[in-house]
Amino acid sequence: MKQTMLEYVKDYIQDKLPEIESQANTYASTAELAHDICSRDFDNGTILMNEKLALETICNWKYEAGAFIDALQSSGTACANPFWRPGLFHVALVEFGVADLLSQMKCFPEEPFTVSPETTAAINEELNDLTDFTFNR
Repeated sequence: MKQTMLEYVKDYIQDKLPEIESQANTYASTAELAHDICSRDFDNGTILMNEKLALETICNWKYEAGAFIDALQSSGTACANPFWRPGLFHVALVEFGVADLLSQMKCFPEEPFTVSPETTAAINEELNDLTDFTFNR
């Protein structure tokens, strides 16, 4: 069975947190943290290093991709075409999911904040309790 977007994004956050923690950057918001978590993959233009696999993954996550496109359109933001650049669209879709999950968490102290070992542990704990994206409710 293919991994759901929710499972994928949770794993992605957990994989990236040690690198983020080691940088000791200060973040003004969870959206800024989400962008930093995904920034290296944006620089590469892909997470999966395979455009065909990225497109298949986007198609498997069609409801979440639709919510992402709707959010972009309602904010007046242009959207990367998932058929021309599936790898880049996939990265943007993952960032959308990361930002959504982080925004649901209560573990962040008052802003601005840094990601400390304590914050990382709290994020990982809260990730286990999250059961859906807010845009799927």
